[in-house]
Amino acid sequence: MTGSLLAFDPAFLLNIFFALLAIMFMITVHELGHYIAGKLLGFKINEFSIGMGPKLFSKKVGAGKKKKKTEVSQGAEKTDKEFYEKEAENLSRDTDTDEEIFSIRAIPLGGYCAFAGEDEEADTAGAEKPEKDGNRPGGMKRGAEKEKKVFNAQPPWKRIIVLFCGPFFNLVTCVLIAFMVFLCYGDNLPTIMNVYETSPNYSNGTIMEGDVIYAVNGKTVYLYNDAFTMINDAGEVMDLTVIRNGEKLQLKNVVKGEYTYTAEKLDENGNVMLDENGDPIMTEYKNIGLGVSISSPEVTRFGFFEAVGRSFGYTGRTSVYMVEVLADLVTGKISLDQVGGPITTIDITAQAIGANSMNIFFVIMLISVNLAVFNLLPIPALDGSRILFTLIEWIAGKPVVSRKVEGLIHFVGMLLLFGFVILVDVLRYI
Repeated sequence: MTGSLLAFDPAFLLNIFFALLAIMFMITVHELGHYIAGKLLGFKINEFSIGMGPKLFSKKVGAGKKKKKTEVSQGAEKTDKEFYEKEAENLSRDTDTDEEIFSIRAIPLGGYCAFAGEDEEADTAGAEKPEKDGNRPGGMKRGAEKEKKVFNAQPPWKRIIVLFCGPFFNLVTCVLIAFMVFLCYGDNLPTIMNVYETSPNYSNGTIMEGDVIYAVNGKTVYLYNDAFTMINDAGEVMDLTVIRNGEKLQLKNVVKGEYTYTAEKLDENGNVMLDENGDPIMTEYKNIGLGVSISSPEVTRFGFFEAVGRSFGYTGRTSVYMVEVLADLVTGKISLDQVGGPITTIDITAQAIGANSMNIFFVIMLISVNLAVFNLLPIPALDGSRILFTLIEWIAGKPVVSRKVEGLIHFVGMLLLFGFVILVDVLRYI
């Protein structure tokens, strides 16, 4: 039984729980990408949190390892080469221990990986180059070597890698889950359910009931709805690759033409119209196409190597689809009430899980790609915006705005983003 957040079905509450787990899993994977990259590249990490809001549980790791603050010499001349060394000195005041905090928080719709000195102001004017110490790698003084672990003291290319690894981990996770699903379970591909007698392909037997549409004109179908788009965009004659009785077949010269079929009559809202006895009213429709009805009643499994290739193709196509949806939203092709925020995501995810338990894996794949693509957008507070700021800094040789200003921009962006996702949920449910 499927339900809705607006219908308090006890069975549906369990599906909501699994939906929250799926969302939190992918958010945690995202933040884990930042964490692992940061650790490998020598960043100081203050806290890794699962969830937002009040703290439910926390554990400190590495407490008590004190850092020695750097002594600086006087009168050294400022150079571009010394910029990040000086920034490390100025950010040292809040990074004098090696401890990290791992926490779980009350609101299961977020998380973060907090780096030391990530949004702090760096007053580099008049800062001096650390004294040389021949016993340390690169001649750096002991304190300065440790202080370079703070986020904004790291070279831009390192920060870009750390910021990018969050979305990258989401994409990698999608590929891995897709591979396991396609190999062990399969995929719901569009299937020919019926070939109408009036179809131009009925008499020649080109298309048969049960044919699974694998490709159109050589282009692989990765998403169910893509089959309809690809067929509509094809010319009057096309080539189809279908799976028939477990075998791939190339169907040449499949034609589109006018056909008729009888189906239930629908009103302007898409509801089935009934007669005085309560029976559906049937009517005849005319259309131009292959002359078939398409559904997805069966699951198609794939071999090892095909599952590998399909997992990458599926992830890539889903990523492009997300970009297309965002572009349609910006251009007005779709309205705000057709998209959703966190509540909508939970609702739809729970309904999908209720329909078929295997859907949780497809939902996780979709959420994973969604997080990756959305976070790479150049919107303040998101990874894409931080990457853009860092890239400009790399080109210019220094930050174009102060850390405080950049932090304020990201903070305002976060507030606007929260307001937007709340708005789209409100518009969807009112």
